[in-house]
Amino acid sequence: MLKLLLILTVLAINNSNGDGVTRVTCGIEGTPHTSDRIDSAVLSTGGRNYEATDIDGVDFQRYFQLEDEGVIQIDLDFPLCKNLSYNDSIVLKTVHGDVGAPLRSAVNHIK
Repeated sequence: MLKLLLILTVLAINNSNGDGVTRVTCGIEGTPHTSDRIDSAVLSTGGRNYEATDIDGVDFQRYFQLEDEGVIQIDLDFPLCKNLSYNDSIVLKTVHGDVGAPLRSAVNHIK
């Protein structure tokens, strides 16, 4: 069976949304016209792991289709994390395995 590969990119981090959460905007890129499923997401920071409390753009534990461009933007909500750093990361638990990305430059632009 062919294992599908998703590429995760952290685009923005927002702590000032008034909801008391850390919202992380990510891009997911994959093969157009294929499907995948995200079961959960984890933010690893300072030796601690935080489970996502909500997702927008797709639904947890439901299949989604990558359309013609093969790109989807999602927003993940985590408990409020004030001291994020360059090497912290997000991991998506998918039906095809884990997909991760460091926060990197998005940390420099936290709102």
